[in-house]
Amino acid sequence: MKQLYSVGPLAGLSAASDGPYAPAVSALPACKAASRGLRPEDVQSALPYTGYALPQTWSGESTGPLPVRLALLQTASAGRILTHVAPNGGTYFAHALLNVPSTADAQLAIRTWGSPRWQRHDPDTAGDLPELPYLPVADLLDDESLRNWLDEPARRTMVEFVIGALLTTPAETRIVVAAPADDVARIVYAVTRALPHGLLEGFTFSTYESDARAAAIRLVGHDTGRPERDLPEGCYTSGSVAFNLHTGRKSDLGADVPFAAFAVAALAGGETAHLDELQTTWQLLGLTDARQFDLVYRLSRGSAVLTKDEAVAAVGSPTLAAWIAARPDAVSQFVAWALDDTEFAHRALSRLVAPLRQKTDAIARVATEVRRAGLAAVASGDRTRAANALEVILPMVAPAKANAVWGDLLEHVPEPKALAWDMRRYLLPRLVRFKHPNAPAAAVDPALAKWLEVPADHLQDLLTLELPKPYQFAAAQACLVQDGEPTTLFAHAVATQPAVVLELLKGAGSSSDRAAMLFTVLLTEIPSRPWFEDVLAQADAYSAPARNRLFEVALSVGTIDPDRVIRSQGAALLSLFSGGSGLDRLGRLFLTNPPADVFTNRTLLDFLGKLKDEPQVGADVKDRISAVQVVRQFLDAPEFTAETLQPVAGALAAQPAILPASAGTQVLEGVSTELSRRSESNEFQRDLELVLLHLGSVLAENPAGLYRELLRRQRTRREFGVSTKSARAFLAVALGAAQSEDVARQTEGLEAEAFAIATDAARRGGRRAIREIEAHSQGWPKSARTQWGFLVEAVRPKEIGRSLRELCLFAAGAGAATVVWFVVAYFTR
Repeated sequence: MKQLYSVGPLAGLSAASDGPYAPAVSALPACKAASRGLRPEDVQSALPYTGYALPQTWSGESTGPLPVRLALLQTASAGRILTHVAPNGGTYFAHALLNVPSTADAQLAIRTWGSPRWQRHDPDTAGDLPELPYLPVADLLDDESLRNWLDEPARRTMVEFVIGALLTTPAETRIVVAAPADDVARIVYAVTRALPHGLLEGFTFSTYESDARAAAIRLVGHDTGRPERDLPEGCYTSGSVAFNLHTGRKSDLGADVPFAAFAVAALAGGETAHLDELQTTWQLLGLTDARQFDLVYRLSRGSAVLTKDEAVAAVGSPTLAAWIAARPDAVSQFVAWALDDTEFAHRALSRLVAPLRQKTDAIARVATEVRRAGLAAVASGDRTRAANALEVILPMVAPAKANAVWGDLLEHVPEPKALAWDMRRYLLPRLVRFKHPNAPAAAVDPALAKWLEVPADHLQDLLTLELPKPYQFAAAQACLVQDGEPTTLFAHAVATQPAVVLELLKGAGSSSDRAAMLFTVLLTEIPSRPWFEDVLAQADAYSAPARNRLFEVALSVGTIDPDRVIRSQGAALLSLFSGGSGLDRLGRLFLTNPPADVFTNRTLLDFLGKLKDEPQVGADVKDRISAVQVVRQFLDAPEFTAETLQPVAGALAAQPAILPASAGTQVLEGVSTELSRRSESNEFQRDLELVLLHLGSVLAENPAGLYRELLRRQRTRREFGVSTKSARAFLAVALGAAQSEDVARQTEGLEAEAFAIATDAARRGGRRAIREIEAHSQGWPKSARTQWGFLVEAVRPKEIGRSLRELCLFAAGAGAATVVWFVVAYFTR
């Protein structure tokens, strides 16, 4: 064993003369010496366990020496440690043994109490400490000194309490003793003499701890410093039990332990032969549970009275189990307990059955008793008793008869509805297993059909049972056809089993069937589940009418987002619902408020094109699809004919709108781009006028407005005016020389635009452009030629003042010419 010396300052005391006294917080002890081979981290792990502090209630008025701390500890970081700490003036000195082997048990550890071989102060010489082969045992504690010490009744009571606590409390319960350290040491010795070694494995103790509540030790000594001071209240409860030697106060252990009184009497009287004999018996029985030790004591003394808890403890030993099995009255008592307590049946009765099987008559009697009790419990509705009898005890005592009892039960229960629901839900899975013992059920056994007829308020409970799918479906189907179904309660019940729901929905096919009604309730009441997507995932398992009906229901309820489903599953929808009315409804919903990319997204366009070919789709839906297609076709390949432009205009003006505002913008861009491409065409003016006539009211407020927008775009082209075909066409329309009378009537007031065109022609095309326009203007009406004459004079390069004057003259002349043109037009109609 490695050795470690450490030293630390003794914490100072509060200056108060009354009330609780708390020590100042002390630093970690300092290592003074250690055995060779101890790593620094090993030392640091062990040092906290060598500390010392004054009692929290200690005062300057307290008399007597400070308590010595001897502690056997089991630590997580430093292993098993035995430490001796002695206060020494204003400091304390600790001598610790590390790596204490398990063979050095608690009795050897406590017998080191008072040993002169414990170092109590700084050694005279420093250096590595040797390793110790054994504990420094002294002769201060022995049976004789213990007998003398136990002469005082209070001490006997204290030892009896500690032994009783060790035998009745869990191993993690702290046992706190308020007594001087020397008394605590003798208590530890008494415990190690009274109890066998096997019960003290892992036993830890400390003769003194400054804070009894903080020590994770099985037996903790605490000196309060003053007799009138009591232990903290928490020591008596909350995972601890305590005894105060000075006041006699103690925790209630909740059970009498006759052995504790016997052991104290034996130690106090020096009559330890019976004590040693009992320890030998315990060792021979091979028991390890401390709670059984008192039972062994009482059995060894001839007591045959067992409580339920004692029975559990007793049969943990095969020897004790065989002893109890020989008594029929005790066996009957075990069976009675087991019928009401499943845990007892497993833990206690099961151990009793092994020796019972050696007695054929006894085991047969128990089997008959258990079967009768089980059937009676079924009739009375006592689920716990029935389950224990039929599934726990009977298989233990009569395995060959355990399965046959379920057939007997079916005969005894001809009408399942007569049973309480709790009993019925318990029995059903077991009866199913009885009917289908070797393979999963492919169909419902006729004998169990009645067991599946339940109302909606029990259906969810039934569906949570471990039943084959055919049974779950049959139960749900039987409930669905009941009057008033499907209700919201029914829908929530089956929703817990989506596979059952999908089977039920396969019955959808007509507008009034219950499966379609169920689908409506599911979509409305439980929208968090993607029910329609579930149907699509198994679409091949549904008939076409059923699929279409469910599709219509989902669309009518509004749980399907037409836009999303078309984008994600459009092709599948066309395939699955071809020829059905659901596609017509889907198309209507989608085209009622189509997305902004309806005319640009190829997935949507492809879907709409195929939807238009469906025979069940209505003519109005097809017309709206055609409107989208017309605009798309025009954008892809613009044509300037009346047959092409009229449908485009109709599509853009359709109400409710089928196309977004961006479609008009794109058409305008397309028209402008195509006109630019045709700028050298001899038919440019015809194309321009067709565009203005058919698209003017949909791409602008009127043809004149569209004219201005197209001209603005054309003028941004550097070629505009250089090549005169497009310029003279725009100029002709502006000056009233349109080829179409309808265009001429709707494009008035464009004099400023005409001047801008002429200016562009003069500036960009020069005299050549002016001459070409002049030549072409010979075919214009007189008013247009007159206005052109004014324009020519206005746009020729001249002095600035003259140019402005001529521009004004042109405007006046253009106005007069316009008046003349209208007069002539009026009288020639």
